[in-house]
Amino acid sequence: MMNNENRLVCAIYTRVSSQGQVEEGFSLEEQERLLIEHAEKQGYIIYDIYTDPGISAKDIAHRPQIQRLINDIKEGRINVVCAWKLSRTFRCLNELTTVMEVMKANNVIFDFKSEGILDLNTATGKMQAHILGVVAELERHTISDNVYMGMAAA
Repeated sequence: MMNNENRLVCAIYTRVSSQGQVEEGFSLEEQERLLIEHAEKQGYIIYDIYTDPGISAKDIAHRPQIQRLINDIKEGRINVVCAWKLSRTFRCLNELTTVMEVMKANNVIFDFKSEGILDLNTATGKMQAHILGVVAELERHTISDNVYMGMAAA
């Protein structure tokens, strides 16, 4: 979807994983502020902001706002998904791959403030997304292992 000024329309996605981060105001507001600033610098029109507060990125089934975002992609409402970084958005490579196919079919790109633009219609963009997805999934498993070890020690 391009508006009459031929500017790309973006969705902004923010997420933090714990209720403590939500309650302490850690990161959500800052992610949103910086992503709005980034979108404006890129000349994007902001369609909507999607926030999943205090929800793990281990899967998308339990995140209502990412589900709404995926639906808006399918409906052709946006061209760009802006987020802080891929690991804020996905921590499961299979789910990332599934969403990438939806994005590619609808000619939607990622624009991560941290990693830059990933055009899923190019081989390089797909490769970059997959590499970042593998790292994000590794990070999820590492965090899980550390939490389990800490709980076992307690």
